[in-house]
Amino acid sequence: AALASARQAERSAAASSPFARHVLINALTVNGQQKDALGRLVTQVTAERALYSDNLLLINVLRDAEPQKALEIAQRSYDNYGEPAELLPDLIALNKQLNRSILVMKFYGICAGKALAATDNALLESCNKAKG
Repeated sequence: AALASARQAERSAAASSPFARHVLINALTVNGQQKDALGRLVTQVTAERALYSDNLLLINVLRDAEPQKALEIAQRSYDNYGEPAELLPDLIALNKQLNRSILVMKFYGICAGKALAATDNALLESCNKAKG
C-alpha cells in the first residue's frame, strides 16, 4: 500500500518535492526493489535535489564499494548543508580509507575543536573511532 501511494505521489504535483521522492525510495527499498531505489537515490543526490538524510544514506551505501564517490558526496554535503558536525567522522574515515592523511588530520582537528567547544563527548568519540 505504501509503495502504491508513493508511486501515485510520483505522478502528481508532489513529485517535485524532495520528501515525496524520499518516501518513494524508502518504499521501493522496503518492497525489495533495492536496485530501483538505489538508482533513484543516486540520481537525486547527484542532481543535488535530495534531502540531507538521502545524502547520508548514499554515503553509507557507497562507503565500502566506492569510497571515492562516497567521499565526494560527503564533502559536498558538508559544504552545502552548513558543515554539520555529524559528517566529520565520515570525512575522517573516508579520507583515511583513501590514504589522505593530511585531510584526516584536518577533519580530525575540526571535529575535536567542535566537540570540545560543545562538550560533545559522543562526537569526539566518533571522530576518534574514525581516525582509528
